[in-house]
Amino acid sequence: MRKWAHTLILWVTVWLSGVIVCNSMACACAGVAVRIDALDEVAKGTVFIARVNITGVSDFDAANYDVTFDPAVLEVTDVTDGIIDGGTIPVDMWGVIAPGEIRVVQNVPGLPGVSGSGYLAEIRFRVIGSAGESSEIKCSNGVLSDNSASEIAAKWSGDSVYLGTAVDASSLSVLLRISWS
Repeated sequence: MRKWAHTLILWVTVWLSGVIVCNSMACACAGVAVRIDALDEVAKGTVFIARVNITGVSDFDAANYDVTFDPAVLEVTDVTDGIIDGGTIPVDMWGVIAPGEIRVVQNVPGLPGVSGSGYLAEIRFRVIGSAGESSEIKCSNGVLSDNSASEIAAKWSGDSVYLGTAVDASSLSVLLRISWS
């Protein structure tokens, strides 16, 4: 009977250890999420901001990534600094690398690293397309680095905007708040 109890305890211990290791590996593999967040619907001639949101990053120090969109529908007018848990994430440079594609380079000064969630940058778009058109806004070639220059694993995803004929009052309110912030 004692051997049976000892064997059962051993198997339970091994099983629990495996569950703990698998759960911690799943958390580590989930990585950081970077996602473009834009309004669902916009109108021709308006200006809106798409945020490059980031969640669950640790010891963040630098990023570079490309943002693509339909240049017949949207044009980028500016890219500004982001914020992660109160820490400013400076945009060191950005520029057009091809029609409908910009590259953004960012680096946090010093070596402390920034942890948490927030947004890497805000991208200001002017709507130049016509009603009924749409544009995806996607991140590609993204690389995040921590304060020891090691790559941070991340899942990158985009968003899309649809050009409506008019902007309703709630969307206009959001546009105005974003424009003034």
